[in-house]
Amino acid sequence: MAAKSNETKGKKTSVSNDKLKIKKLEEEMALLKKMLINNNVNQSSSSDRDILFISLWEGKLNLSTEGNGQGEIYEFPEFGYELVIPYYHAKSVVKNNKRFIRDGRVYIADEDFIKSERLEKDYEKILDKDNILNLFEQNRKQFENIFSKITSKQQEIISNIIKTRLIKEEEVDGNIIDVVDKYLNSNIRDNVNFSKSITTTKNE
Repeated sequence: MAAKSNETKGKKTSVSNDKLKIKKLEEEMALLKKMLINNNVNQSSSSDRDILFISLWEGKLNLSTEGNGQGEIYEFPEFGYELVIPYYHAKSVVKNNKRFIRDGRVYIADEDFIKSERLEKDYEKILDKDNILNLFEQNRKQFENIFSKITSKQQEIISNIIKTRLIKEEEVDGNIIDVVDKYLNSNIRDNVNFSKSITTTKNE
């Protein structure tokens, strides 16, 4: 009788364990389903929003949704020009214009999108429009500390801004000009004077 009783208890324990396993499995499946639903909702909400792109290039800049300038074309006519691009197009723009995105000719003003496109490392060396303009308010040491760490293309952008300002006879700190010349191995003052002389000759 004792053996039979133990056998019955063993069966009950086994059934109980099986029920616990089934319950645990059901809970895990329910949790997984909830996570999938939330993920789909997040993806849906992301794909419905627009992404802000800001041109940092002095001249005209075109970004296309397909390679070789095909597909939808987004035109940025000047420095600081802003366009909001639908999420699904923004992903295509990044994919087909990686060089422009990574060298800082255009700035994406959306941290979540930058992360989703795995551009965080690139953006450690890229300044936005306001920070580029604020550089001109810094002293030589502060300017050089930042200028030395940004992309070569953004260094070129800053050089072009200086040239434009000097041609318009706007004031630019000479120390800043010297730093840019040092890093770009250029002579901004001579280039500006040459441009002015050509303009003067044409007008005569």
